[in-house]
This record gives sequence, C-alpha cells and structure tokens, in this order.
Amino acid sequence: MTATLVVTRRPTPKLNIPLSEQIQRFGDTSSPSAFAAFPASDFSFSFAKDTFSYVGDGLNYYATSADNSPLPSWIKFDASSLTFTGRTPPFESLLQPPQKFDFSLSGSDIVGFSAVSVVFSIVVGVHRLTSDTPIVRINATRKTEMSYTALANSIKLDGNAVAPADLDLSASELPSWLSVDNTTLEIQGTPPDDAQSSNSTLTFRDNYANTLDILLSITITTQIFRNTSLAFEATPGEEFSFDIEPYLWLPSDIELELDTPESWIKVEGLVVSGTPPRATLPGKTKILLKATSKSSQESETATANLTLLSLPAISSTVPTPSVTPSVTPTNTAISDHSKHGFQPGYIVLAILLPLLTLAIAAFLIICCRRRRRQQSAHDDLKNKISDPIPGSFVINGESSSRDGSEQSILGRMKPNEAIKNTLDHHWIPYVPVEQPLILSLEIVRTKPNAVRVLHIFLAH
Repeated sequence: MTATLVVTRRPTPKLNIPLSEQIQRFGDTSSPSAFAAFPASDFSFSFAKDTFSYVGDGLNYYATSADNSPLPSWIKFDASSLTFTGRTPPFESLLQPPQKFDFSLSGSDIVGFSAVSVVFSIVVGVHRLTSDTPIVRINATRKTEMSYTALANSIKLDGNAVAPADLDLSASELPSWLSVDNTTLEIQGTPPDDAQSSNSTLTFRDNYANTLDILLSITITTQIFRNTSLAFEATPGEEFSFDIEPYLWLPSDIELELDTPESWIKVEGLVVSGTPPRATLPGKTKILLKATSKSSQESETATANLTLLSLPAISSTVPTPSVTPSVTPTNTAISDHSKHGFQPGYIVLAILLPLLTLAIAAFLIICCRRRRRQQSAHDDLKNKISDPIPGSFVINGESSSRDGSEQSILGRMKPNEAIKNTLDHHWIPYVPVEQPLILSLEIVRTKPNAVRVLHIFLAH
C-alpha cells in the first residue's frame, strides 16, 4: 500500500459543527452518527455549509464509503451543496437486514487529498429502532443524588413507543456510581467526592436484531475546577511550567497537591513545573492534581496529561546527502525558486549565445573558402605562363646575342600597336618612344624548380 503525505504551510481545516448536532435533521437516528431508513426508500439530506472551518480561500469536498472506496450506485453527492440523495437498496439485495452502510464526507484545502472528515451511517432495514435524543447530557454534583427518567419515552420502534421490557440493554464505560434500571430505563446515582466527568454508551437491542446506541454524557459540576481534564506539553532537557489558575473557579481559596510517579515534576503554588531529562522517551505522563478549598475543605481531583515531545534534530557539521520526498504540487506550493530560476536575462543569453557561436563559425568557414579559391586562381594564372622556348632567340638559324635579339624585336615592332602581355592577362597599351629606344623581354629561371623571373630592359 502506498500513501502520500502532503506538507503545507496553510492552516489545517477543522471540524466546526459535529455530526451529532446535525444527524437528527437527516432522519430518525439509531445512534449519534447514524440514521435509519426503510429498503427502497428515497432520501435526501444536506450537511451544513460550515461543517468544516477554514481560514483560507475555500475547501474541496469529497464523499466516499468509509473505507475510501467509491460511493455505491444508489447514492449521489453534490459537492456544491453538500447534499446526499438517492434510493436505499431493496430488501432482496440486503445481506442481512438490518444492514449498515458507512460513508465519509471529507474536506480538504488541497485537491485530491483529505484534511478533515466526518463518518456517518445509513441503517437499512424493515424495522427501525430509533431515539429522539441520541445524546443524553446530564449535569451532576458530588455527593448529590441525580436521576434521569426521560430515556424510555425517547426510544421508538417504527415510530411507536416501545416497552423497556422488549429491549435488551448493555452499557460500556458506565461509572460505578451510576446505574440504569432495566424495567424503567431510569438513570440514577450519587457522584462521590472523586467523581469525574465521563462519557458512556447505552446499547439497546430489539427482537428484530435492530440496535440503538445512545451516548450518555455526565458532567460533574464543582466549585473548584472549571475543567477536570487538562493537557500540556514538554520537551526533554527543557524546563516547562503550567499555570493551573485559569482552570480554577476561586484560585485564592485553593491549595494544590501533586500526585505523579515522576520525581522531576513539582508544584509551587498553583504552577506545575519541571525539566524532563534528555534521556526521557517521547510519550504521555498522567498527573493527578488534587485541589482543596481552604474554606469548605471540599476537594476535587483533576487529571493532567503531560505529553513529552521528541528532541529536535541536531544538524551535523559535516554535510550529508539527503533524500527529499516528492509531493502533488499546489498553487502555493510553487516556491520562489521557480520565480528566480528563469529570469528574462538568462533566457535571452541562452538563445543568443548559441546563435552568435554559429554565426562566427559560419563566417570563418566562408573566409577560409574564399581564401582557398583566390590562392587556387592565382596558382592557375602562374601556371599558364609558359617557360622560355629553347632557341626562341635564334636569327637565321643561329643563336643571337641579347643585342641582336633586341634589334630583331625592335625591327618587327610597328608604331601605334599595343603590346600584349599575357602575364596576369592584362593588356599593356602601346607607349610611343623615340628611336633608338630598345624594349627587351626575357623570362629567366636559374633552376628547374625555381621561380620564374621576368626581366624588362629599356635602352636607347
């Protein structure tokens, strides 16, 4: 089985209106958390809109079976109005009438998760054993006899009064000083000096296997403690103090005594204090506080539950890797990291830097290719210049000297003609000169693989 725990900074939704204060609006109650219905009967009931309290923007509501399985097909839930509607199953489909169906209404500030819930039941059967008062509240005073006789008249079978003799009664957690008469269903007793407020359950059963649960709440009223159930917390190794004065009716008339197995807990005046040892394990410690009135010598004992918390985690100086659990994000769970991690400046740089790199690389490639083309063209032009042809300066079959060659060339030149120079494929215009100007061209290469040199001679 896999479970997901969501940690949030939001305040926790809480139960605002208990089910016991609403259940009687749903139908005839068979317990403080259930109502009875006949088979194949239509029903519709709504929870109060403020059943759950929450200081945030709003709650999300869900309805499931009590075991978190989907609702059966015969019941529908409208989250906008917190209304349940449907038609109870027919008698033939019931496993063993009466059959109880448990459901859960959940409220949460995070979609898909449950923060607070209320469990209620629908009891479907041919007969209905119900009560007009699913919770009986009685105030009692120590050493004063009390009695409650309205219980029998509140119990109904199919809407009619039922004789107490036709019911089987069982009680759980009933104080020893309190009793219920099986023939009259009268509740009576006298609280002793040490009597405390308590809650008990009275269970009735009829001849049709129907059951009825009634909560019996006894509140002991005194002139000493405003509340006889106290609770506070402490951390091992840290001193704590708990002031009892706000819980007393007349603090100036009270002497306080402490009864606890822990030696490190003490009382001074009306303040309980102490320092739990660091080796103390987390848990709960019960403390009995006996308050005695100085004027009347009346005494009362209250129970205080001291909860010992776990020691805070101590961080090590050597960093250690940690594993961070993953969770379903909410809108506020998105932290500021996402806001600062993608600033516009970083986005622009992330786009422009790769483009600029590609542009520079392309420019370098183009420059290299152009340089190679120019070098290749220059080499081709140089290769097109032919070497001196052996015997080209020969007159009448004999080798001529430089002077003779110059005279021969000069003799063949005509005025107003251009001299074509194939070096670099340019035309050199004719330059008129006066006789006896001599122009001589000679290409000289001293070695087979040496660079060719063009000599131009001008002489009178």
